[in-house]
Amino acid sequence: MKISTRLMLLVGILSVLLTGIGGLGLWGIASSNAALETVYQDRTVALSQLSEIQRRMVTNGFLLVSAALDATPDTATKNTGLVEANIAVISKTWDAYMATKLTPEEEKAAKQFIAARGAYVAQGLLPAVKALRAGDFAQSSKLAMETIPTLYTATRESMESLVKIQVDGAKDEYEAATRRYVNLRLLSILSILLGVEKFLANSARSDTHAVCH
Repeated sequence: MKISTRLMLLVGILSVLLTGIGGLGLWGIASSNAALETVYQDRTVALSQLSEIQRRMVTNGFLLVSAALDATPDTATKNTGLVEANIAVISKTWDAYMATKLTPEEEKAAKQFIAARGAYVAQGLLPAVKALRAGDFAQSSKLAMETIPTLYTATRESMESLVKIQVDGAKDEYEAATRRYVNLRLLSILSILLGVEKFLANSARSDTHAVCH
């Protein structure tokens, strides 16, 4: 086979391979982007929601302790209003989180959080708000210093379990997307090498056949 013919065949084979590999690469990029988008929607958004809930829960505790220690009607009115506003935002944010795609593990942890937070609000926050508005600073102080911290601990721990699930899930999904991209890149390189190797092997057989005849 003439050298020029071989070069043309080699160029043709490489063109076909590169076209196929280019398509595979584009598919790989699209697949990786879709996987990362899933990580963002299912994990990052959920983490931001849980972080917002955590922040407002902590804020509520400080507000009630501050009002109990200050023990003035103005502080009580201001802080109880802020606590109730935070409770409303927490409920709305939690509903948004529950509307996301949850795994069975998340659903189990979410149920534990719902139970813990229900007790925290019903037995701690709302009675403290009621006591502050009634001017019963002794009762509000007792609730803020004794009851609320105990109830908050269970709520915080259940929330931390949810956050850990999200962090671990995001890490696993990101690593899986990275592995898919690396595997596609290796497949592309191997396809080129195998294509060239096959062409050279066929070319060598053609030379041997020509010599024999």
